[in-house]
Amino acid sequence: MTKTIYAILLALTVLLVFSCRKEKFNTSSDFQLEFSRDTVLFDTVFTAIGSATQVFKVYNPDKNNSVEIDYFSLKEGSSSKFRMNVDGEAGIRIENITIAPEDSAFVFVEVTLDANDQSLPFILEEDLLVNANGAEQEVTLLAWGQNAIFHGNLDSEVIICDEVWTSELPHVVFGIITVDEGCCLTLQPGTQVHCHSGSGIFVEGCIESNGQRGNEVVFQGDRLGLDWEGVPGQWGIELDFVADLGIGPEIVTITRGGIWLYEADASYMDYTIIKNGIIGLQIDTTGAGSQPVMELRNCIIQNHSAIGVLGQGATITGYNDLFANCGQSTAAFQYGGEYIFDHSTFANYWSEGTRQAPSFFLNNYYETTVNGFDELIVRSLGDSRFRNCAFYGDNANLTDYSEFIVDVEMPEMENYFFQNCLVDSEQDLSDEVKFISLINQQNASFVDPTFGNFRPTLNSPLREAAIPLGGALGEDLAGVSRFGGVPPDIGCLQYVPE
Repeated sequence: MTKTIYAILLALTVLLVFSCRKEKFNTSSDFQLEFSRDTVLFDTVFTAIGSATQVFKVYNPDKNNSVEIDYFSLKEGSSSKFRMNVDGEAGIRIENITIAPEDSAFVFVEVTLDANDQSLPFILEEDLLVNANGAEQEVTLLAWGQNAIFHGNLDSEVIICDEVWTSELPHVVFGIITVDEGCCLTLQPGTQVHCHSGSGIFVEGCIESNGQRGNEVVFQGDRLGLDWEGVPGQWGIELDFVADLGIGPEIVTITRGGIWLYEADASYMDYTIIKNGIIGLQIDTTGAGSQPVMELRNCIIQNHSAIGVLGQGATITGYNDLFANCGQSTAAFQYGGEYIFDHSTFANYWSEGTRQAPSFFLNNYYETTVNGFDELIVRSLGDSRFRNCAFYGDNANLTDYSEFIVDVEMPEMENYFFQNCLVDSEQDLSDEVKFISLINQQNASFVDPTFGNFRPTLNSPLREAAIPLGGALGEDLAGVSRFGGVPPDIGCLQYVPE
């Protein structure tokens, strides 16, 4: 009996000790929670009002200590389209959730959307904030918004071979979608393509954009409303990779064209507008036999934070094209290739800050290091030519500044030429084989370039200074005839009397 009483007292003593022991918490401000997902995507496409729920877990990786999460909070607060529930507690802000050592909490997130509500963005994006020990971490919530055709997901996506996009609904690109080798993406007249931040189209096959005058194909960002209509830098392919910058490995983001052709097949764009990105169109080291990789006919590429069209060892032809208002160059053609343009305007009136690059740049080489030695690699410009083109910008009035730079190694070995063009350049243009009948360092005098009107004024030097070319060039970008009994105007647009 005495032994039994002793055992009971001992058990009660142990229980008392453990019940009095305080739960230990990790209180370090350097502590990091772990998440099963850093981005939660609701990729359901709704045809009416509907809801969807996703779940993720929050882990406490500490083996010995609990952690108290100060709060879970939806960043948009009461205006959020999302709702959450953490371990059975619902709200837009949930406080004081304890997670035991090496344990986790479930977070359920729900969104309810009316896909026909045109006040919604195409992609709804919000951060769910998680704060522990004063350190805030984020989980990104993404949901398809108003009714559209969505392409892409959290990973890159290869689209169906020989896919056709119509104008029935807007097309929204999320992430990087790929047109595979041997396949073609075709866009019908009037198709509207909206690309999310960091997103774009990577083309290893071909792209055929069949816009029409007044029914153009348009590539732009996915932010809607007048406030976003003229905002550059909204979209474009972004790639993350790990690089050693001398202080240890870091994640580096590089930017490529919003539409990026790499070793692609012969493609074309008719009456196509590409606007408000980082680099609008990029074509790299490509060749399609005797055909150009890209034909740009009656296209507008404008308002990009870096470059409008970037060619690197590419073969590009075009006519009646407008390249305008970019943070660096409207067009940069480098590392050789072949570029043939007629009646096109390269005009840079960038208003978002100071611009250091010329409106137009052409070269035929690049520098590399081989076995520790610097080496200059020269690549031919083929039969590149530019006729009846305008190369100008609002930096033309600066001293020792060129809006038109042709930097060619061994020019005597190259067949390129510029004929009947207006340029602004400080370089030597005395070679009458390469530079034929140019107008240099005269104000192009466009009607209103800041607001996109690149027609020449009555007294512009562009007037009646072009050579007649006929054929498809009998009309300008807007359909105005160039046949009037007098020489046509330089550039993509004819003078029209007020």
